[in-house]
Amino acid sequence: MTLSEFRPLVLLSVTDPKETARRIVTLNLPPNALVTAFLLVLVLNTLVFQLGQIVAPTPVPRELAMVVGNPGAFIALLGASMAAMALALTWTGQMMGGAGRLSDLAALIVWLQALRVLAQAGLLVIIPVSAVLGGVALMAISALGIWIAINFVDAAHAFNNLFKSAFVLIFGALGMAIAVTIVLALLGIAPNGMPANV
Repeated sequence: MTLSEFRPLVLLSVTDPKETARRIVTLNLPPNALVTAFLLVLVLNTLVFQLGQIVAPTPVPRELAMVVGNPGAFIALLGASMAAMALALTWTGQMMGGAGRLSDLAALIVWLQALRVLAQAGLLVIIPVSAVLGGVALMAISALGIWIAINFVDAAHAFNNLFKSAFVLIFGALGMAIAVTIVLALLGIAPNGMPANV
């Protein structure tokens, strides 16, 4: 994808997320390209997040500092979350009669993470200028992200039913939460943020 193709697709993601999803799915990305894109957004998200902790540090529990301050641990956590979300959205959608394939949902999750990188980069510019404006922008971006995700699921599974797609997205979020819990446990952190051996 060239820069001239990237920009219009970003705008289309906001104005017509279903059409964006259809275009991404139509690309039929081969496995090696999908894995490369997956790893790229992982690295970019980690870089932007770490930069955000420098520009506008977010207080975190002491026990979670090892994840926030460790790029490797953060990548593992984000990667597991993305993979679990793609699997959960695929399986749940198919159980409800959807036609989406794992490769389709994975490509859409990768694109959502690419949009997240852009959004976080924008917040890095806004927050140092005005924390209040940054907070408003964060809420607006979060709401828009959910709306785009619901439409992506709807397009991928050909539901033509946003309520059903929202239900599938909720299950996808649960799958992601389970993956996060497992990764934190492997890192020695219990779900409540305390060391797992306490």
